[in-house]
Amino acid sequence: MKSDYKIAIDYNLIVEYHSGTLSEISRFINFRKQLISDPLFLPNQNLIIDLRDVNFEITGDDVTTYTAFVSENSILNTEKKVALITAAPNQVVSSTLYKMAQKNVLQQIKIFSTLDRALEWLGASNAYEYTHQTLLSFKEE
Repeated sequence: MKSDYKIAIDYNLIVEYHSGTLSEISRFINFRKQLISDPLFLPNQNLIIDLRDVNFEITGDDVTTYTAFVSENSILNTEKKVALITAAPNQVVSSTLYKMAQKNVLQQIKIFSTLDRALEWLGASNAYEYTHQTLLSFKEE
């Protein structure tokens, strides 16, 4: 699985892109650890997570493991919005399982099929061009 992110302080936004097969939840946890160790990371930044190029091969236990990791890390348990962009049924199912299992009541999670609707919900419609170009650059790498 390939994962990348960019922190846009001006928009209070973290743009994430993931592609490939997610079969080991530990890789996703390690990615999250890398993100929170970034000096530009702030706990209350909203997230837009593009999962449209991911093939999920995780189990309910994997979702529980990831949810426990988030719950145990106070820096992740802050007030913010998380927009998940999906395109395929297995992406929606895995995203919905995470949304249902997460215990952080301060964190609002919503699933979208388009970038513009996700940014609108985040209150970051003005970041469309920036986010679109960032995601394109991740796909080209």
